[in-house]
Amino acid sequence: QLPGRVRFGVSALDRDNGVYYFVDAAGLVGHYDLVSGVLRAGYSVGAVKAGQAIVTIGFDNLRQTLFLLLAKWPMDGSKVSLVRKSISTDETVTTVTSLTGEDVAFGTSTFDFASNRFVAHARPGLENGTLATYSWETNITTRVSEG
Repeated sequence: QLPGRVRFGVSALDRDNGVYYFVDAAGLVGHYDLVSGVLRAGYSVGAVKAGQAIVTIGFDNLRQTLFLLLAKWPMDGSKVSLVRKSISTDETVTTVTSLTGEDVAFGTSTFDFASNRFVAHARPGLENGTLATYSWETNITTRVSEG
């Protein structure tokens, strides 16, 4: 059983090694080894600042890197940061993106590692929401209105 609460939609799977990563109720990243059944307690990625939350995570199997998007909480128009944490080297790289908190919602986004992009369905509750794609190679966000 996983300790505490796991945030809905904020999880990722390392398919090659059978490791499930999740963000716990304290905002820490934990992981569960599906092969051995060993649960590792949550740990800080070091890049999360006071007033921020991890809004989504993804795992790039090719690069063995955990990707996290951090936003001010509650979310607003401020910039979102992308954190890349290498599992093999433990190196952490943080980039302030061209995304804003209005572009990202919990559980409505995904990473496209083949194209080095992040795709977010933002503001889904509004009559005319937007779809935002962010490229971490160019730091450019493209928004398409649904209306």
